[in-house]
Amino acid sequence: MKNIIYLMILFTGLSACKKDRIVSYEIEKSFQDPTLKFEDFKKAIAAGTDGFQMIIESKSGSICGGYIKFDGAGNAKFVSDNNASNALTPKDTKYSLNVIQTNSVLGFGKSSSFGLFAAGLAADTSYSYKMSAGDTLKLVGNTSGTNLKLIKVAKKSGDDYLAGGMSTAMSKWPTLNTFKYYFKRFTVSGKTYDIVINSKLKYVTINSLVGTSFKRFTTSYVYSSNGITLLQQFVDGTLTVSNLSDLVVSANAGTGNAGTNPFTIANASTPLVYDTGAAAAFYAGGSTAIFSGIVSWVSYTGYTIEGVQDAYGVTTIPGFNYLSFTARYQPTYDRLGFTANLALQAYGPAIPTTIKPNGTIAFSNFGSFGTAAVAIRTIVTNVTNQTVDALGYYVIQSGPNQFDLVNVKDGTIWISFE
Repeated sequence: MKNIIYLMILFTGLSACKKDRIVSYEIEKSFQDPTLKFEDFKKAIAAGTDGFQMIIESKSGSICGGYIKFDGAGNAKFVSDNNASNALTPKDTKYSLNVIQTNSVLGFGKSSSFGLFAAGLAADTSYSYKMSAGDTLKLVGNTSGTNLKLIKVAKKSGDDYLAGGMSTAMSKWPTLNTFKYYFKRFTVSGKTYDIVINSKLKYVTINSLVGTSFKRFTTSYVYSSNGITLLQQFVDGTLTVSNLSDLVVSANAGTGNAGTNPFTIANASTPLVYDTGAAAAFYAGGSTAIFSGIVSWVSYTGYTIEGVQDAYGVTTIPGFNYLSFTARYQPTYDRLGFTANLALQAYGPAIPTTIKPNGTIAFSNFGSFGTAAVAIRTIVTNVTNQTVDALGYYVIQSGPNQFDLVNVKDGTIWISFE
């Protein structure tokens, strides 16, 4: 009996030791030699003799692309696609490579050029190395968890970044939205899709028909030295698209390369495929809480006509902030609102909404909330008359929470809501 008691005490003691060891020590941090991982990290950075494409994804939701070249002595040059100036002119910055709490860390001073750039994105300035795969290094921010991806580039690409190539791409790709018609047929490797480039928020949407079912692919993108890089690959059978480059635009058409495959873009007045559920999703949703908490969609530029943004001049209204579409503003009607000086204005139409059997959406004029001032009355009238076009609109989802309304009549007039 005594032996059994001794054995029970011994077993309990061993169990307690085992439990304490699991709680108190992280085996990876305690027994891995940090210098080994650090040496690998330094070699990986040094291997990028022509620099790295960088992709930054902050926890606040901002995504930024760019390029950085380390000189091996604590100095670096970088460009970024968060604005045209930063894409055109390389900035100098200091960096360091260190081991901090067993982590291999790439750091930038908070007051450095990179630090100030990162602050504007709500991104980190200190990153721990997590892994590498091929030419790609993945790091995670040490404060807020920003994801940083560094992708080794070839000399020509690095030279193009430093010569302002990304700035050229940033000015070129939005021109696809200046075509006469809204819809763009994207053909690559013998397959044709509808492609939507949301250049304001940097989304690519590719619509296709799989069997008899509509399929939408949407991903964020960043600009590269000569085009755009998709954050998520588009895959259709044997076709994989991860970047689009070498865009040439002429007379409402475009050509370029999807990786090594040439592509063409043709303009069209109707969709190749259409999501008949998009109108209902638009009507049921909204992105911005305004009007005492009522959720609405907002448009900052009004209607585009044949590629000319804000054709009716809503942004010239003194103090203009945005147009808004508020579903169910009252039980019997919806509202197209004009907001200026951060206040909903006492004009604009009440517009009951109809979703047609074919999935398009149409609005009728139920009346006005007031008379606009003489100086802007033509603008308000033109916007109202266009909105209540009896043929209505295709509703095209242009991002995770963004929609474009395109006139059914001829596809030359559209308005973007977010």
